[in-house]
This record gives sequence, C-alpha cells and structure tokens, in this order.
Amino acid sequence: MPRKLSYLPILAIIGLLLSNNVAIAQTESRMAPKGVTQKEVAEFNTAVNQYNNKDFQPASEKFKQLSEAHPDFLDTYIMYGAALLRLGKPEDAIPVLHAAENIDPNDGLMIFTLGTTYMLTGKNERAVEKFQKYIRLHPKDQFASESQARVNLLSTEIARNKGIMSSKGQDNYLDEAMAMGAMRWKSSQMPIPIYIAPGQDKVGYRDEFTDILKQAFATWSDASQGKFIYKFVSDPSDSLIECSWSDDQTTLANPAEGGQAMPMSSLDGSLMGGRITLLTKKGAQTNLPSNIVRSIALHEVGHMLGMLGHSSQPGDIMLGATSDGTQLLGLSDRDKKTIYLLYTAPDEVIKAHPVKTTNVAFQGSQTSPENKAALLTADAIHEIDQKHYTKALELLEEAKKLAPSMEVIYLDLAKIYNELGNEAIKNHDYASVKKNFDLAITNLIKAKRKELAVQYCDIILRIASRDSNSADITKYTKLKRELTGSN
Repeated sequence: MPRKLSYLPILAIIGLLLSNNVAIAQTESRMAPKGVTQKEVAEFNTAVNQYNNKDFQPASEKFKQLSEAHPDFLDTYIMYGAALLRLGKPEDAIPVLHAAENIDPNDGLMIFTLGTTYMLTGKNERAVEKFQKYIRLHPKDQFASESQARVNLLSTEIARNKGIMSSKGQDNYLDEAMAMGAMRWKSSQMPIPIYIAPGQDKVGYRDEFTDILKQAFATWSDASQGKFIYKFVSDPSDSLIECSWSDDQTTLANPAEGGQAMPMSSLDGSLMGGRITLLTKKGAQTNLPSNIVRSIALHEVGHMLGMLGHSSQPGDIMLGATSDGTQLLGLSDRDKKTIYLLYTAPDEVIKAHPVKTTNVAFQGSQTSPENKAALLTADAIHEIDQKHYTKALELLEEAKKLAPSMEVIYLDLAKIYNELGNEAIKNHDYASVKKNFDLAITNLIKAKRKELAVQYCDIILRIASRDSNSADITKYTKLKRELTGSN
C-alpha cells in the first residue's frame, strides 16, 4: 500500500523557479509509489537540497536515477524536468515531463511545470492549453491566478504574431521584433539621457540591481555597434528614459512578468521617451537571484530600444517568456544582429511598420490601472488618427485619472493640442493658436519633453512679437529660460 513520503516541499522549490507566487509549504500529501525505500527518500531529499542550493547538475542526475529506478515516481520526473530547465535545457525537459504526464495527467504541479516549459521553448499554443487545463482542474490552487495571467500574455503574443513568418533557422528576428511596429532612437538625440531611481525603499532591492540595469544598457549599446549611445543623469527631469523599482507586482500591466517597458514614440517611429519598471520581489520571494534580474533587465531594455515584439525562439533574450526566469545571462547572436539591423534599416523600413498602439497596450491584469490607462490611450490614438479630438481628449483625461504618472498620456494630449493649434494657424486664429500651444507646453513639461516645449514657446513668442504683446513676450521668454536652464 502506498505510504506518505517525508521528502521536502517541492512546491516551494518549483515555485521559486516558475512562478511569481512562492509556496511556503506543501499543500497536498504526495504519496510514494510502492517499492521506494527510506534510503531513496533520503536521496531524494538530498537532491532537493542540492537543487535549492543551485547545484543543479548532481540534483538532475539523482532525479534521473530515481525516475529510472521507479518509473511511476511522479515527483522525480517533475523535479528532473525542473532541474533541466535550470540547466538551460528546456527542450530536454519536455519528454521528461511527458513521462510525468503519463503517470498522472491531472496533477496540478506537473501541468503548470509542463506549461511553463512549453512557454520557455516558444510553444505558446501548447503552453496556453496547459495553463487553461490547470485553471479548469485546479481553479482555487496557488498557481491559478498566475496561470490566467500567462494565458492572457501568451494569447496576446499569439495574436500579435499571426501572419508573421517564424524566425526559426534565421540569424535574426527583425520581422518578429517589428510585429507591433518599428521604433528606434534618432542619432540626433544621442546620447540618450537615462535616470535610474533609488530603490532602497523597496522590499527585496539590492544595490547590485542598479549595476545590473546599467550593464544591460551597456550590453545593448555594444550590440548595436555604437548606434545606440546613452548617458546616465542624476535628475529625472533631464532624462528621456526613466527607470524605477517596484515591490508590488500589481503595478505591472501583466503580473506574469518581472518588469515592463513603456516606450513612447512619435508618429514617424522615432522614440521620444519611456519608462522601465523592474520588480524587486515576486510574491513572497524577496531574494531574487541576480541572473533572473539580469535577464529581466536585458529584456525590458531591449523593448525600450525599440524592439516591441518578441522572438519566437528559445535562447534569445527577447523570447516572450525570458522575463519569467530563464537562465540567459547575455544576448544571443540573434539578439545582437536584430538590434543592429533595426538601427541600420533605412527610414522607409521604419515608416512601413507603423506602431500598432492597440497591440502595444498590455492585455494582462484587468485590475491594473496602468493597463486600463494603456488601453484607453490606445483608443485615444485611434480617435486622433480619425481627427476625433474631443473624444480623444475624453479618453485621455480618463486615462490620466487612472495613471497620473504615465507620461505617454501627456505626450498624446500634447499631440492633440498641436493638431488643434495647427488648424488654428490655417484659419489665422492666433488666439486659439496660443491657447492650444500653451496647453501643449503644459503637457510636454509633464511628459518631460522640455526640448519640444521650447519649440512651442518660440512659436508663441513669434506671435507675441508680431502683436507687440509684451506680457506674453515676458512670460514665454522666462519659461523658455527655465526650460533650457539659461540665465
């Protein structure tokens, strides 16, 4: 008759690798198959300890040995598969987990682990099937909400890449990277000023995190062969890219990710700014491994440099699941080739791939204010394109209430007032020009686009000079000096 095993709580171990939610104890009794000895139980526990101490190779060998000795010992296959994942061998983990599936196709931990393995190997449709099965069979278990977040994330990814040829076998994935549109920083903007906020007040933050993020920018810059140049600044108001830390995963548009990048671009695909947020903890896990933080940072910086889409192939840092804890410590040759091609492509190529704003908006947590604001902003952009400015203003004002620190909202508001001001110029209605360009300035300052705000000051000053309006000349001359930092 089967008896209970006294082995360590493997849910905590698996959770540490695969989920934002870390189990702190077993939630179900796991039963040993007939024939497992106490000595083998002790060996299993030893292997779990090795795994937990990141000594994955001997752990994987022991799990493999125990699975061969006891082909019906479910948890040895699950742990063997997890160890292979940590060794960077996700394809090898799949047949191991299939063996576990043959033992018990409805085991929750097996389903979740197999779904994650599919996700890490770019098999998104099969991953969605497994996560949906987990939700259906285990709707109240600890990985249910995580599974739902991944279904949302992967379903969006599948829809985005529909009609895009897979990059498998190619030396780059530029078409996949531009599936949502093409963006890049202009050479005239270089070096791009970057601000990294302090994170000492966030749970789980370590000083090395900032160094890791800085190195991520350096790594991508090297890969671009000098096409992306940057500098770090100490004042966020002087930055075009602002990076911050969060210990609350609900602040992300999709809680299945470890970070998020929100780049902002003009209509011609030129990047104008953006924000990166990186988590310092995931669920109860307050000691994130440095290599996972490194993978997440590289992934999100890649987005901020203009690679909005994801690679479909494992081994690339821009694989859609990279920020979920894979062991990639640097860029692949394909990553390097893709960023170089993006920054050396003719302008016509960039213009031929306009940003699909509705695709940029994350389809993750429906309770995230930033996600709701991103979707409203996407709708507003559509209304702007149709010249429905009143409706666009209503949508953006609603988005602003949900996410007042979301800079892209203010940038889009400025776009509307720019269009209204230009229409007023055509009608020679200079009072309306001043009114709308003044509103554009206000929103550009909030979007931290001082250089653009200065251009509108110059236009208003020309109008004021023509009309001999000394009050406006004084007001906007002073504002221009404040914006440029001149005396």
